[in-house]
Amino acid sequence: MLQPEMTIDEQRMVRPEEVRRRLGISERSFYTYAQKGILPTVKVGGGLRVKESDLRQILQAGLPLAKAVYIAKQYGTSKTTVARIICAAVPAQDRRVRVLTRAQAQQVLDLHRVGASKKSLAARFGVSSVTIGHIARGRTFQDLEGPRAPSQRLKPADVQAIRRLHRDGVASQTIAIQFGVSSYTVRRITTGRTWKYLESEVA
Repeated sequence: MLQPEMTIDEQRMVRPEEVRRRLGISERSFYTYAQKGILPTVKVGGGLRVKESDLRQILQAGLPLAKAVYIAKQYGTSKTTVARIICAAVPAQDRRVRVLTRAQAQQVLDLHRVGASKKSLAARFGVSSVTIGHIARGRTFQDLEGPRAPSQRLKPADVQAIRRLHRDGVASQTIAIQFGVSSYTVRRITTGRTWKYLESEVA
C-alpha cells in the first residue's frame, strides 16, 4: 500500500528548542533521548533537528511508547512485550502519562509561586513531582510568564532568620520571595517539619 506523501509542513525540520517546548522536556532530556534513539534526529548544519512528521507521531503516541521502542531494541524483544511489563508494574490509574499544555504549565507555576506543594500539584495535574519541579525551576516550559524558583540552598542562619520573621508576623509568601524559596518551604521550616535540629527556634 502506497504511503501518502508528506506535506511541506510535515517535512519541516524542527529545532531542539521547539521540540523541548512541545514535548515539555528539559534540554538534558532532549539530548539524552536523541543519543539513545528515543527521539529520531538528523544533523543539519552541525546541529540536531527532528522532522515535524516524527515529532507529531511522538506527540500522538506519547514519549512512553517511544521509550518502549528503545527498550525493546536494547533487549531484542517487541515493544508490545515491554509495554505489557510496564503495565503490569504500574497501577492502572498511573499508566497514562500526561503531557501538560502550556496553559496547564502556567497554572502549575502560578500555584507553586503562591505556596502549593509539588506533591499536591502532581496529584492535581496527573504528573510526577519531578515534572512539577522542572516547571517551577524553569528546566521545561521556559517561555512561561513570571519568576521561577531558584535552586537555592538555605543555611542555618537563613532558617533562623525565616523563623524570626515568621514570629514577627511577616507573611510566608513575603518571606519566600526574600529568600528565593517557595511558601511551602517556608511553612515547613516555621512548623519545624524541616531543619529539626534548630527546633528551639520554632515558635
